[in-house]
Formats: sequence, C-alpha cells, structure tokens
Amino acid sequence: MEPVRFLTGQLFNPEVNIKIGSNAESILKDNKVFEDFLTLLPFARGVGKDWGVDNYCKLIDLVKNKYINIQIVVLGLKGDFGKIHSDRIVDLCGKTNI
Repeated sequence: MEPVRFLTGQLFNPEVNIKIGSNAESILKDNKVFEDFLTLLPFARGVGKDWGVDNYCKLIDLVKNKYINIQIVVLGLKGDFGKIHSDRIVDLCGKTNI
C-alpha cells in the first residue's frame, strides 16, 4: 500500500471481505484448499493476452518459495486442466463456472 502512503501521507490497511458461495466452498473443501490461497486464471484468450505456461510456472515457484503455506489454485476451462504440470498447485480447471 506504499502508493497510497506516497500520495496521501497516510497508512492504508485494506480489509478484504469476499464471500464465497456454498458451491465454491464445497469445491475448495473437496480439493483440500483451506485458509490462505491465491487464485490464478492463466489461460487468457486472444492475441497478446497469453503470458505463457513457463512464466506462470516461474511465478508459482517464486510465490511458493516466499510464502510456503499459501496454496495456489489454478482456474480455467475443462480443456485447460493439466496444462500446468506442478505439484505446487491445485488444478481446478473445469470444476468451476469461472
């Protein structure tokens, strides 16, 4: 939140209050995703929107090396399942309507 402090001179502590629906809760529970997790939607469609699987794998490694206890959940279409080969993620591609 340093940009806020830089612009206003005030410290800003955001609160995140995102409600997860019961269907999402059961999907997360069934896949052993608990408390702290980060969600990635890496499979963009369209020219110039695809960052590439290798870059996401590097990002996953950077996050997991720094934040050992955070789980990384990958979302996408059913056909995206298994595109990121890593034991450091929970692949939920095709299991949600996102």
